[in-house]
Amino acid sequence: MALLTEQRDLYRQLARLAEQQRGLITGDHPERLLDVLAERQRLIDRLTATGRELKPHQMNWRQVREQLPAPQAREIDALVAEVNTLLSDILKQDEADTALLSARKSETARAMGTLQVSRRAGTAYAAAAGYGSGQTSGLDWTQA
Repeated sequence: MALLTEQRDLYRQLARLAEQQRGLITGDHPERLLDVLAERQRLIDRLTATGRELKPHQMNWRQVREQLPAPQAREIDALVAEVNTLLSDILKQDEADTALLSARKSETARAMGTLQVSRRAGTAYAAAAGYGSGQTSGLDWTQA
């Protein structure tokens, strides 16, 4: 029961970090996003270790559960259900965040492409007008 409680608590922390991650993505704070991702990785490492400890119990879950008093079995069922819900919600949020980041990346690439085209056009106009090559525009500004 202690391992399941620990697992649930880790998933709760991971869910909070997923919410922070969403806020940073939508708020345009990439420098802090890396910190949140690093913290999420530390939690995932802890979840992996907890999962390894739970594995023997999961393999014999029916037998283990049958030996428990009914109130404790219900409590464990509730923990397992909460863990599954948390995990499902986190995965959905991560998928949405991935799509959002992908859209932002595409948007940024389009903006950079537009900027490059504008720069090339500016360079071409300047070259056609003779700027940058030591030539003047042919206008005598002193007589205006």
